[in-house]
Amino acid sequence: MTDSYLDRIEALATALHEHIFSHPQETYSNKPWALVEAIDAFASTNRMMTFKTPKITISQQALTHMDPLPQTILEFGTYVGSSAIAWGAILQKLHSDNHERACNVYTFELSAVNAGIARDFIRLAGLDQIVQVLEGPAGDSLRKLHADGTIREQAVDMAFFDHWEKFYLPDLQLCEDLRLFRVGSLAIADNTDFPGAPAYLEPVFSLIIINKAGGLIYQREFHPGLRKLSTNDYLVLAGTFHGVHAITRSITPKLPSTTPAPTTTASTPTTPTPSAYSFPKPGILATGIESLETDKFHLTCFQTLTGTKFLLFTDPLTTNIDVVMKKVYELYSDYVMKNPFYQLEMPVRCEAFDRHLTGWLRGRT
Repeated sequence: MTDSYLDRIEALATALHEHIFSHPQETYSNKPWALVEAIDAFASTNRMMTFKTPKITISQQALTHMDPLPQTILEFGTYVGSSAIAWGAILQKLHSDNHERACNVYTFELSAVNAGIARDFIRLAGLDQIVQVLEGPAGDSLRKLHADGTIREQAVDMAFFDHWEKFYLPDLQLCEDLRLFRVGSLAIADNTDFPGAPAYLEPVFSLIIINKAGGLIYQREFHPGLRKLSTNDYLVLAGTFHGVHAITRSITPKLPSTTPAPTTTASTPTTPTPSAYSFPKPGILATGIESLETDKFHLTCFQTLTGTKFLLFTDPLTTNIDVVMKKVYELYSDYVMKNPFYQLEMPVRCEAFDRHLTGWLRGRT
């Protein structure tokens, strides 16, 4: 970060601070969303780089659908605190029925000027009991929170990256190294479009699509460092996985469901006997193998209702695989299934699908 650029963003933050506090305190006091909207309006007029409302709305939807509901959020890059205020307001609303449940947003900011301004806004919004601004390098602050026990392993529900793009991947990997994520945690990154943060998106290695008969209909590699496999190797891989998937689906155990034994007058206790057998989650069919993991890659399988299988190969540290898989399927639906020249179950040769898939995975949508 150059001194001139830092001076510019601090000057804009200071101007925003003066603008907000030129209004009567009651305008924004304990009204986080009104304050976020006011910051948005000023930022749009003055070309400030903030995480604006449309993106916050999408993120809020993802947080609302998490199970269990999120309680702890990390934010890498505070700036003036508008997104941190939004995260705090979202957590406050999600846990409005249980005020004793601890909710925390830890947001990291390198600039002392910006950190002070963010604290003023957070206090004005009435969220200073939830949102804490930590001044200094994000990695150092996070390590300290972990070392003193403030943040425990598997306690982080979401990490939001909106600082310098070159630090996205190192800070994400730090979260992984400290084992802060649980199963289902979210990682959201802003500004990953071109040139963005390509290293952050690199851990998606390749994609294979298999039809319901076990035939390979699509294969694409996205990482230049992968060892090349022959077409025959991919055909064998597709057929083998199809067979293993079918076997694991068929051997899913059914558990006995019992009915109470009839009451008797005898003093001898009776044991309930199995009356039927069903899958562990009645009404949900066995899915077969869904993932494989080695020390070098993670394989995730998604099977559609028609039997088509999507195999996604990613780095073992990659988070949000379900989000990536969902986007892949959306692009497949839009550019393959809606293509009038495509025949179901046949090899996928759709240039638009290739282009949009590659563009999205590289953060150039």
